[in-house]
Amino acid sequence: MDLKPNTLYQYKGGGYDGCFWEWNYAVIDDDSNFIDIYSSGHRGCRSKKELAGYQPLAFGNGAYTYDLNDPVSLNEFVIYSNAGSVVAVAKIIFTKLGIVMPAICYDCGNTGPAHEMYATKFRGAGGVVSVATKKVCPHCIEKHQNDYH
Repeated sequence: MDLKPNTLYQYKGGGYDGCFWEWNYAVIDDDSNFIDIYSSGHRGCRSKKELAGYQPLAFGNGAYTYDLNDPVSLNEFVIYSNAGSVVAVAKIIFTKLGIVMPAICYDCGNTGPAHEMYATKFRGAGGVVSVATKKVCPHCIEKHQNDYH
């Protein structure tokens, strides 16, 4: 796969003990540097060369790509990806690249930076893993903190 600058890659990594695979994330920045956001197991990419070995997900075991300069592309990542992953990835992208991903609070409906949101409403996802299903802004966490224990 040709790696594009300023792009977030979401790919099927190797997973953790007892898991066949899980979503992993990497970024190629404006200077074409590889940034490992999260890589796991035997298929986790720890270099640009390893990431380039993936194909677009339409071909099977590949990668979704999101243009960090395109609000529509970022919105697609924020809406369709796991809430916990969105919050974690947004924090790293903001810290390393200064890019803000907007997200909508599940409780109040206001838009705010995804890196300031909290991942909430966990549910089982098979085996020993649980996933967050909602993103909530700091105001709503404070206001409804008893609902998110």
